[in-house]
Amino acid sequence: WFRSAVIKENAMPEGLMTLLFSNIDPIYEFHRGFLKELDQRLALWEGRSNAHVKGDYQRIGDVMLKNMCVLKEFTSYLQKHDEVLTELEKSSKRLKKLETVYKEFELQKVCYLPLNTFLLKPIQRLMHYKLILERLCKHYSPAHRDYEDCKEALKEVAEIASQLQSSLIRLENFQKLTELQRDLIGIENLTAQGREFIREGCLYKLTKKGLQQRMFFLFSDMLLYTSKGVTATNQFKVHGQLPLNGMIVSQ
Repeated sequence: WFRSAVIKENAMPEGLMTLLFSNIDPIYEFHRGFLKELDQRLALWEGRSNAHVKGDYQRIGDVMLKNMCVLKEFTSYLQKHDEVLTELEKSSKRLKKLETVYKEFELQKVCYLPLNTFLLKPIQRLMHYKLILERLCKHYSPAHRDYEDCKEALKEVAEIASQLQSSLIRLENFQKLTELQRDLIGIENLTAQGREFIREGCLYKLTKKGLQQRMFFLFSDMLLYTSKGVTATNQFKVHGQLPLNGMIVSQ
């Protein structure tokens, strides 16, 4: 959907198109095949298919093992997602047309999350496979016929996950910062090198008019406080920026 939106408006430079889609397409195609295999296995498992021996199909480890081994070949694509997200963000700041198409696309029903969140999904999904397989291995007894395959599949996916763990942490932080950059009015360059988002929360300020709500955002190097809902798009207006360097916190 996003591809057709940028092609229609001719809004994305050739280089960025290649970078973005040459990384996304192979992973997308792999998952289409993976989903099909899972659907077929479930149909056999639940007896919706005309399999003669139902029992043979009541396992999932073999499908997981096969696909986790294939997924391993895509590690280099997943490692590039860092570059993809950064380039997409840079280009949409630089190119007015792309920024417009990007923003309009995010308002569509099909884009029910910020667009760059979708780009994180393949790596996050990988971590989910690892958790699911860990649960399966705990669930089965070592004597269960599905146990060995699940254990092997877990070994494969754990290997890829450990390679991509630091990448994912960095990506999730970058995604959060770019999202906040759009939501906060009055602060530039929120995605500065080395800055980490820590938490957000609401506090009240006692004024002559009584208690007023303020939204606080804590980063690794500063604390921002803002008021909410000043624009039609419900953005936050930054009232103050406190550097953490030299700050004393008392309870």
